[in-house]
Amino acid sequence: MPETEDELELERRCRAYHEAAHAVVAFWLGRNFSRVSMSCFQTCPPDPIGVWAQVGEIMMYMAGGLAIREFVTDAEPHLEGDAVDRKEIDRNIQSIAQFMKEHRDHQLDTEQAIRDIREQTRQFMKIPEAEKSIEALAKALHEKGRLNYREAVKIMTDAGMEESIAQDLPPRNKWGW
Repeated sequence: MPETEDELELERRCRAYHEAAHAVVAFWLGRNFSRVSMSCFQTCPPDPIGVWAQVGEIMMYMAGGLAIREFVTDAEPHLEGDAVDRKEIDRNIQSIAQFMKEHRDHQLDTEQAIRDIREQTRQFMKIPEAEKSIEALAKALHEKGRLNYREAVKIMTDAGMEESIAQDLPPRNKWGW
């Protein structure tokens, strides 16, 4: 629990970047969400889920902790992510591993897959439009505490972000995602 005003401010900045990154990745992937706030990010249920959608889910959950690491350089490591994100990452990667085993007769190295997806997420966040969108959305969240879908999308598009950018990136690993 933060004890000083500086610690409270640092925690608020971390939370703003964490939730902003979730929203930017979701928007990039074409996922709908109802709101983004300092306390949570709420997506709408995905369409029928396939491997690509699950990789996107993992990227979305990884983005929060990665954003804190990338944008809030004075943050303590324990502020980088939360248990909900880690649980969702594990659930999705196990589902992908099961699919690969059943349908591709391939044993997925889940640790390597997580490293690959983390690197994809990190590379995405370095795209100038994504970086600007995360910064702008985090600033707005820090000031307002909560944004609805329209407000968040306007901030992201004003920063140059487009949903279609996901289709422009080449596959990054041997599995094609």
